[in-house]
Amino acid sequence: MGIINEQGYAVVEPLLDKVLDMAFQFKITRGKIEYIGISRFFSDKKGQYQGNFLNGWNVAASSGLFFSEIEPEIVQYAETLPEIFTPHIIKALESSEFAQLYDGNFGVDILIFRDENGELRVNPCLEINVRQNMGLLSLQFEKLVTPEKTAVFRTFYQPGKFFSEFVQEMKREFPLQVKDFRIDSGFFSLTPIREETLFGAYLLVAE
Repeated sequence: MGIINEQGYAVVEPLLDKVLDMAFQFKITRGKIEYIGISRFFSDKKGQYQGNFLNGWNVAASSGLFFSEIEPEIVQYAETLPEIFTPHIIKALESSEFAQLYDGNFGVDILIFRDENGELRVNPCLEINVRQNMGLLSLQFEKLVTPEKTAVFRTFYQPGKFFSEFVQEMKREFPLQVKDFRIDSGFFSLTPIREETLFGAYLLVAE
């Protein structure tokens, strides 16, 4: 009720059978829009961002920190979407005031779901994030990883556990291996490691 009293309205959307999150990343320069790439992100049951897949969707499972449950059918479906939708998104936004008033990066969140018949469907514009975002960051992180290797970029928060403890455990279990100045496998912390830090971010690259 607080939101309704403040805004005067509420938006109600159907509860969909979500199977995959993703986003298209773009950049606007003087009214022209450039498609940059796919952000393959994942969230928890409450929809809170948790991280990104790097260099593909399926990553070898290990200690519950990697994910490999995405069906090939879903991956194949997702990979066809940029070619289908990005030209239409670019055309629509370039003809709007948005492209004339804003220069910089933005992301368009996409939702893949199953309908009542079990068929894959897509919401091609769940929301537009007009800012530098985690998806853009993940595309930069992909450049740090050996191209043929899959990885995850993840945030860390575990109540009652410090990030420094987690880092030491991960370093022992997933020792860092570097090849040709890129991460070939293992764990790499992306944030400062202080004794009582509760939050962090890291890369985990499959062997």
